[in-house]
Amino acid sequence: MNATASPSLVTAWNMQFRPVGNEQAQLSFRPLVSSAKKYVGADHRSDGKTLWITLKSCLVTESCSAMSPAQPLPGAADKFTYMVVLPYQGEKVVVQGQGDVQEELPVSR
Repeated sequence: MNATASPSLVTAWNMQFRPVGNEQAQLSFRPLVSSAKKYVGADHRSDGKTLWITLKSCLVTESCSAMSPAQPLPGAADKFTYMVVLPYQGEKVVVQGQGDVQEELPVSR
């Protein structure tokens, strides 16, 4: 049996990354619904060439925070679609999921 690549996080979570204004971007995402976890936002870092984004979640019974807090996406069809506002200087964007999963995120213009 061949090992198969895990499904794309970007596709599975319907992620969209789009610059807004001069130095910011908006990342919208719809995580797979879990009754045990809540999504609080994203942590981020940049070296000027790559912006790394780590989506943050914790158990619903815990208190946790993120550098960029998640907010409901205005106009979304459901309450499980979120957005975060991030600093952005035109870098390549890489999103990190659980563990070592990393995936380049296309930038919408």
